[in-house]
Amino acid sequence: MKIYYIKLSLSCFCLALFACCFLSQTTTSAAVQPVPLAFKDVTPAQWAYETVNWSIAHEITFGFEDQTFRPNEPITEEQFIALLLRSFGVLPTSNTGDTAWSDPFYLVAATHNYPISQRRNTSITRKYTAELISATQGVHYEDKFAIQYLLDNGLAKGETSATIPGFNGNKLLTRAEALQLIKNLQEKLEIKALKNRPKQLSNRTSLQMPALAVEKLHGLGNAEQAIIVTAPSYGETSVKITAYEKTNGIWSEKFAAKQGVIGIRGFSANFHEGDKTTPEGIYTLESAFGKFKNPGTKLPYTKTSPNDYWVDDSQSTYYNTWQNGPVNGRWSSAEKLLRKDDLYDYAVVINYNPMQISGKGSAIFLHIWSSEASGTLGCTAMSKSELLMLMRWLDPSKHPIIVEGTEATISQL
Repeated sequence: MKIYYIKLSLSCFCLALFACCFLSQTTTSAAVQPVPLAFKDVTPAQWAYETVNWSIAHEITFGFEDQTFRPNEPITEEQFIALLLRSFGVLPTSNTGDTAWSDPFYLVAATHNYPISQRRNTSITRKYTAELISATQGVHYEDKFAIQYLLDNGLAKGETSATIPGFNGNKLLTRAEALQLIKNLQEKLEIKALKNRPKQLSNRTSLQMPALAVEKLHGLGNAEQAIIVTAPSYGETSVKITAYEKTNGIWSEKFAAKQGVIGIRGFSANFHEGDKTTPEGIYTLESAFGKFKNPGTKLPYTKTSPNDYWVDDSQSTYYNTWQNGPVNGRWSSAEKLLRKDDLYDYAVVINYNPMQISGKGSAIFLHIWSSEASGTLGCTAMSKSELLMLMRWLDPSKHPIIVEGTEATISQL
């Protein structure tokens, strides 16, 4: 099957409309719609007004049959691919064997090795859009690297900031946002020509990738999930709690920084029993517990009873372990895990001092805070809703860890 490209111009515009009735961007009708001077649902008061009018003037978009553009609707894969190709002034001809209006566009995309999924009517994410746009420039980047390519080349400013997290790659892209990205691209190009995407991934060293906090660590082992807890300095009780996940060898931020608290005397590099600090270090997360039934975590979970204790008697053989009563002289002090308050309604065990070294500390958990202004006796704490979010995400098959320390010392761990 041969593909013919027709440069769109005012002189052949009517002919192009007649020959390519699928340009209406609807999958339910092949009727050709006259180009409106403006769409009924795009007014001068809207942020995308000038961008939409730009796309009309450049014969990129024709809207829907009811002369609307629907700027706030998520854009589908086939809609975006059609808009992107039209923005380059090239138009594939339809063939008698085509079964959908977007078939010719997909054939062009496949010819250039663009990352199409064939889920044509599926709404696409901002990250996937970055992969498609970068592909037109003859590079092969995926995931956060495609986003960084757009940021480096001034093709995007991000949704909340010009950073990978600020780009919000997992969020669905609206039709208006799609046009803005395409407009950014076309205004940056000196030569408006589609390029082939290489089969191999492009060199990432040219990208101005900021290193994630988790990528600066050395003691991660085989962990593919990491919770990083940082304070500005020693003595600080307030901390930021950020979650990262490694997929296909690439670390990315899973949950943006949440507020948390640690020991009332801050972090300590030499933690010991009862000093009211929180131990710095990297620790595994292997189990969880709570007053109620499992909230959905994949970690081994135990519902606590009045007979459950965590031994903090440093002279006991059972020091720093979970034990069931009665005591029978086995320890002189222990913490009840079924509390009357809500601190241990849900909690994750931080695997600190697993060798049970006497006096080195015990019963270190990630649990619910009493308030954002109240420090703990050594644990890390956060709001109930955000703790539950983390617990439901944690997966023992990904060997989760928690990393705790000040901003200055965290990269040395």
